Amino acid sequence: TKTIAQVKEENLGMDAPAYYSIKATIVFVKQDNFCYPACSKEGCNKKVVETGDGWYCEKCSVSHERPDYRYIVSLNVADHTSHQWLNCFNETGEAIFGMSANQLMELKDNDDAKFMAAFEAVNCKKLNFRCRAKMDNFGDTQRVRYQIMSAAFLDFKFEGNKLAELIKQYDMNA
Repeated sequence: TKTIAQVKEENLGMDAPAYYSIKATIVFVKQDNFCYPACSKEGCNKKVVETGDGWYCEKCSVSHERPDYRYIVSLNVADHTSHQWLNCFNETGEAIFGMSANQLMELKDNDDAKFMAAFEAVNCKKLNFRCRAKMDNFGDTQRVRYQIMSAAFLDFKFEGNKLAELIKQYDMNA
């Protein structure tokens, strides 16, 4: 497990994709563009375009009555050393929000208070993140993008026991 400052200092992802783990707290989740309408055909996941009679997938050349919304979330996380913007996709978004993107989109369309509450509920949550740093070209700019590969809420009992073991080792070495 690294700190966010170590990830930045080591320039992870500058030369080749790099994987790392951090323990961090979610401090902000962007609410705009948190998901996209995707093809509901198994294994496709491509963005669909709304037409007069449904949602059309250019890859599959198929129209669907409604899309399958998938997460594409940007969130800011922090530890005691720094903060970092991370992106996550569907499976990780479901783990963080505890609901599907379809369910969250339903809240956005029908219950603004519950929609806002879903975002507020994940703020200040502490998780173990497994991430990938990878150089990305966007237009004529190059920058490292940080993607969450998996996320799990901290098990405070386990973390406490781990710290107690470290303290015991320190006492034995004194």
